[in-house]
Amino acid sequence: MITTGLLLLCICSAALAQTSFHSGWLASFNTIKLSGKWSLHADFQFRSTDSYAKWQTILLRTGINYQAGKRSIITAGYAYIPNRAGLSGQYGLLAEHRLWQQFIYNQALSKRISLQHRLRFEERWIPVPKIANGNLGSDDNIFATRLRYFFRTILPWHNDGKAFTKGFFTGIQNELFLHTSNKQKLNGRTFDQNRLYFSAGYRLSKQFDVEAGYLWQYSDRRQPSANSHNHVAQLAFYSRL
Repeated sequence: MITTGLLLLCICSAALAQTSFHSGWLASFNTIKLSGKWSLHADFQFRSTDSYAKWQTILLRTGINYQAGKRSIITAGYAYIPNRAGLSGQYGLLAEHRLWQQFIYNQALSKRISLQHRLRFEERWIPVPKIANGNLGSDDNIFATRLRYFFRTILPWHNDGKAFTKGFFTGIQNELFLHTSNKQKLNGRTFDQNRLYFSAGYRLSKQFDVEAGYLWQYSDRRQPSANSHNHVAQLAFYSRL
């Protein structure tokens, strides 16, 4: 029911979008075992804009994972996110800072297939662009919080009755973003954006996956005419060390 509702939300939202973009995202998602139930989370993302011509976002995110149960993980961390911004014809990178906490539950659907649910809460310090001495900068921030719900599954292309450790797969995921505070300083509404993603990938081993896919990002802005959907080509690497 939740999955169906989120997919319908994405489809309906995209139908209202007024502006279309094309981007390329390169991502690396990594989990590094430390000791006992503890591990390190690290992901790095590079995103383009203007039909792949310019860098839009660099995302550097890290955190500490705790294996709370056989199928559940708790994480807390920090993210540093320079974004390309513009004001009065001046452009530059302004960095957003985030603290984040999340809970992951891996729901077993079969011996080979699971559905990952992720609930993430973010505290965000969003820079306010300002022109000083002819240059773009910022000396003020908007503080806001956001809740994100994500689900993902991978579907192996072959079924030999064993746990999936190598081979081709299809990835399906969706993520819903909701403002939980100070929304009047952002788009004025609770709904922020939705991301729907389909991919084809290859599991090299238990430790490594690589995949390429299409992500459809719908963003809700303060002015309806500025609402947008972004067509994203994404290449992603996953490691579990």
